[in-house]
Amino acid sequence: MPLPMAFKLTFSLALGLSIMVTAIGLVAAVVELIRHGPTGLLSVAPRGVLTGLVIFASYFAAATLSAPLLALLWPVRDRWWGRSIIAGSLGLVVYGAVGLASVLAYVHLHLSIIDYESPADAWDSLWFGTLILAALSAVLGPIVWHLRPRDS
Repeated sequence: MPLPMAFKLTFSLALGLSIMVTAIGLVAAVVELIRHGPTGLLSVAPRGVLTGLVIFASYFAAATLSAPLLALLWPVRDRWWGRSIIAGSLGLVVYGAVGLASVLAYVHLHLSIIDYESPADAWDSLWFGTLILAALSAVLGPIVWHLRPRDS
């Protein structure tokens, strides 16, 4: 896959995920408005917007890092082991970028995207979570690839 095509694909996915997070944030805002009124919404809105920006940035950082990797590994996609390497590598990059953004936001901005108990817990869960999710990606990636709709 040529690099520009890989960037188009990964940035399209990042945009789609960002739209989904925006929709979830809007639903959360409506719930907050219903439960606590305008004052409650105004008290949490700045942190909510900042959290959304951190999440968006992590998606686009993941897209930027994964596009060259996808382009580089694309030639091995025709083998099951190649698909596993692609999925595992992309899982490592994507979950690592998103997890790192979550940890940095918790440690430096005091934003709790994931419910960590302490900064040490955040750093520990980053490595463990990223490796587990990358391994799951390596296992499930070839299965998902096999089940995808084929061009006729």
